[in-house]
Amino acid sequence: MDIAAASTANSLAQVQAEMQVGLLKKSLNLSKDLTSQLFTKVLEGSLDPNLGKSLDIKV
Repeated sequence: MDIAAASTANSLAQVQAEMQVGLLKKSLNLSKDLTSQLFTKVLEGSLDPNLGKSLDIKV
């Protein structure tokens, strides 16, 4: 293999690796954002606030 071909192959491999890392970072950021939104909705009281405050038992 000549030097030019080796250089081109190396450059292509480096670009592919950088692209994969970039996609993984975007995926991680997206999952963090979605998780944050989920916790925010739960903590805001999007659920019925009256549920679970009392217990009615008949024997």
